[in-house]
Amino acid sequence: MKGGPISQWWWPSFEKEESFAKKLAAKIIK
Repeated sequence: MKGGPISQWWWPSFEKEESFAKKLAAKIIK
């Protein structure tokens, strides 16, 4: 999911807040 289309609009600073983004993504996926 890293650098995926979702991060482009949903989480622009995915690289900076990767740990938080993973937790957020986990909630969305599950």
